[in-house]
Amino acid sequence: MEEKRLAQRVHRAGDPAAARALVNAHLPLVVKIAREFRHLHGNRLELIQEGNLALTRAVHRYDPDRCGSITAYVASWVRTYLERFAVANLGRVEDTDGIDVVVADDETARAPDLLMEEQQDRARLAAVLPAFEQRLTPREREIFRSRLVSDEPSTLSATGLELGLSAERVRQIERDLTDRLRVAVAGDPHRARA
Repeated sequence: MEEKRLAQRVHRAGDPAAARALVNAHLPLVVKIAREFRHLHGNRLELIQEGNLALTRAVHRYDPDRCGSITAYVASWVRTYLERFAVANLGRVEDTDGIDVVVADDETARAPDLLMEEQQDRARLAAVLPAFEQRLTPREREIFRSRLVSDEPSTLSATGLELGLSAERVRQIERDLTDRLRVAVAGDPHRARA
């Protein structure tokens, strides 16, 4: 109930204190979701920073009168942004020097062998990307390029309007593309086919 009141203050009056309170309340959710993307992008700090940007945008765009739960809304925004961020940074293989961010838990720094595995995953992802994109249908390729690898990603609505699809259908196709790309990186080309 308190979250709904805070969200109404943000939506109706742009209240910065209410927005800050909602952002702070959902920071652990960002950390949890960021863990899901470690196999695509090994630098947790970057994932969390990108997730925090998505969280802030979600809090300011959330309409408590039209949308469902703010937690579900935030989670959707954070996942979408982290998928896009991870795919857009596929070619970058950087050494994170074992740096790990300890937020909301006491997880120890990553071992060197885990770092090596993450770097290999990112390199494998960069290697499969051209063949993966060639197997996409024209519609899937447009969604992949405009939503996942573009420096200036279009909105779900704009992409849907351009392709004659609903925003929800674009979101579903985008999620499917991300799942298939993960399968392709894992080395099972049959399951990754269009």
